[in-house]
Amino acid sequence: MAWHLVVTTLLFLVFSLALYASVAHSLYLEIDVTLLSKADELISYAHTGQIDFEKDQIAFSTDDLLIQVSRLDGTVLHKSPNLHEERLPLDVQGYSQGPKLQTISLHDGTSVRVLTNLDTTEEGDPVFVQVATPLRRVSSALGRLRFWLLALAPIVLGLASVGSYFLTDRMLQPLRTMTQTARTISAGNLTQRLPVTTPTDEIGQLATTFNQMFERLHQAFEHQRRFVSNASHELRTPLTVLRGQLEVALRKARSPEEYRQTLQTALAQAERLSRLTEQLLLLARTESAGWISHRKPIRLDRLSLEVCQELRPLAEHKQLLLETACSSPIVVQGDAELLRQAIFNLLDNAIKYTPAGGRVRLSLDHQDGRARLTITDTGVGIPADDLPHIFERFYRVDKARSVGGVGLGLALVHEIITRHHGDIRVASVLHHGTTFTVSLPTDPQR
Repeated sequence: MAWHLVVTTLLFLVFSLALYASVAHSLYLEIDVTLLSKADELISYAHTGQIDFEKDQIAFSTDDLLIQVSRLDGTVLHKSPNLHEERLPLDVQGYSQGPKLQTISLHDGTSVRVLTNLDTTEEGDPVFVQVATPLRRVSSALGRLRFWLLALAPIVLGLASVGSYFLTDRMLQPLRTMTQTARTISAGNLTQRLPVTTPTDEIGQLATTFNQMFERLHQAFEHQRRFVSNASHELRTPLTVLRGQLEVALRKARSPEEYRQTLQTALAQAERLSRLTEQLLLLARTESAGWISHRKPIRLDRLSLEVCQELRPLAEHKQLLLETACSSPIVVQGDAELLRQAIFNLLDNAIKYTPAGGRVRLSLDHQDGRARLTITDTGVGIPADDLPHIFERFYRVDKARSVGGVGLGLALVHEIITRHHGDIRVASVLHHGTTFTVSLPTDPQR
């Protein structure tokens, strides 16, 4: 509000000064034009050498018009009766060519506007012709203008203050509403949104931006909540089984075979906990800043073949045909261990969910300056309703399946590929198989 009042004051001051200067200029210009006209008329009489202010033929002897004709030495030849004992000042030495207009004060303090011009009489004698008029009317008009400007100043500033108060209050009302609403939004209440009354103006766009931010925060908090809940459940399940087995084993003496079975079950649950912990740590690593600690050129074709060789015994154990097709050397930039983990998870899933006698194929080639890795299986497939969710953490297509897993493998793959500036797509037909296609930017220097 203060700045608005200051701006209004400055604008009114500039307006007042401009108006005052414009009116003063107009009044003086009108006087100057009148003096020039009267001077021309007077000079026409001076040419005859017969100037008599007492005759009716010269209508100059009015209170508003002062006339004086002087020689070059300053001797007054003629002057109007209304000058009485006064003389119009004449600066012979400072006179230059052409009419000269100036404002002077007489001995009695009267301000007058004087026009001085040099001319010659009929006999050829040079004379100074001076025509002047008092500035009483100009001073009076400018005085009245100053009075009204000063009188209007507090009124204008008062109205500006009231107007700026209501205008500012109206402008700030949406911001106050946004502030009050924002104070009620917390981590436990991220569903509330700021009101957007005018989405096209700056405040509306600000509110929309904040709402979009709150929506992202809400999704992030919900994602974190589900993640913690699922992680707690997945950690609690093997711990519960492990504890139950040990408690049962300690209730009474057991045979060596029973102890062996109990220890095998405990070991299996411990291994499951270990895998889950490793995946959680790896997932946390991919989300941290500067997560790719060893970014360097990687022969993706070699890495893919190494993973295939590592998993070939598992495929043979399930009586699966594992095929590979890598055309030419393909180099990408990234973390070799993370990319190995992503390929391992995809290939391991394909082997797990493909029944005996099936086929799993890994192919790698170039396409539009990118590396394209494709893993195809003839397994059980994925239902269409589950396809949009398979990259979510802890999501499992069929929780009743006998195949183990905690639902982090594909989520980890998606995170790794995304952080390598790539993308992953999936296509599946139930009971016929699934195809995962990974696209990664190749190293332009290789």
